[in-house]
Amino acid sequence: MSDKIKTAWEKVLEKMQQMPPVAPGELARMEYMPQGHRLGAKFMQDKQLNLKQALAEVSPEQRPYVAEGVQEALLLQLALPEREEQMEVNRRAMEGLLILKQGSPEMVTLLNELEYLFNYYQQALQQTRAGFEREFAARSRTMRRSVPGRQAGGGAENKLEQIPGYFEEWSRVLGDLNSRFAGALVELKEKIKSINVPD
Repeated sequence: MSDKIKTAWEKVLEKMQQMPPVAPGELARMEYMPQGHRLGAKFMQDKQLNLKQALAEVSPEQRPYVAEGVQEALLLQLALPEREEQMEVNRRAMEGLLILKQGSPEMVTLLNELEYLFNYYQQALQQTRAGFEREFAARSRTMRRSVPGRQAGGGAENKLEQIPGYFEEWSRVLGDLNSRFAGALVELKEKIKSINVPD
């Protein structure tokens, strides 16, 4: 038999030889971006961390890749503020992005747009929740009246969350609201990524 059976290792080596070579810049990106991810995470946790100084301590060859990793980590923190705690996270991430982009006027404009989006979302969330709870309470009262032998009164209205189906319906309504705002958030994140800052 002239054809030999190839081992898995031989097949992998063969495929690797067929792959195009990786650019040196891409290797550096893969090596140093994780350092930036860690620095971004540390910045989010440590209010005392001086991000500008920490980036200055990185070698000039590594700095663009580390900064890209920091940016990626901070952008991942930006989310629609369903709770007030998320707004605090957003503000810290925005602070880091402003430092990273060296306070560029374009960045300031985008951060103002983000702040507006988050505030508008919070207002819409409050209005949506109030409207949902009114509707849900009215439907649950109607359903209680239609069931023979049940009293229409009671304290269940004060505890809407305890009524079966509340969380499922609220989750659907919240998902609809979030989908209306998610596109704008993604667009702003992309604009932030496109801002180039000189080294």
